[in-house]
Amino acid sequence: MTATAPIAAEVPDEARPWDPLLVQLTSAHDYVPDARDRWEAHRSEYGGSDQLPHPRAWAHAVLRATLEVLTGYRPVTHLQRWVSPMVYSALCRRAALALRVHPPTPRQRPQVRSVQVSSVARGRVDVIATIRDGERTRAVALELMARRKRWVVSEIVVG
Repeated sequence: MTATAPIAAEVPDEARPWDPLLVQLTSAHDYVPDARDRWEAHRSEYGGSDQLPHPRAWAHAVLRATLEVLTGYRPVTHLQRWVSPMVYSALCRRAALALRVHPPTPRQRPQVRSVQVSSVARGRVDVIATIRDGERTRAVALELMARRKRWVVSEIVVG
């Protein structure tokens, strides 16, 4: 007879350590960029827009801020302009839960290691990033949409 490892559903919650970064925040895709937003997003990807920042540099900054919110180093209100309303409300709930369950400790903050941007459609880009969280390397996915001359995060998944 061989022993098998327990399935994740069979492991009691007390045995799983709290992981503040394991999160998936999405919003409904009811927003469709208008023609002006799509055009500025297209130009920003190639460095020609004076309206939108380049999505890679912008995604790096917002990702770092999001990780700091999830680990308790930054207040969630700093992300209000950068994320969609549904992602913001989910992020508020997640940050409050993280502070109750596991208050921030003096440890090294998660670091963004690499950021790759892929244009899905005009006015929409997907961002894939790797982050370093202590001894772990994690993958992160963001979806950015151009809205009113700025990028807005409509989805965040941290694995």
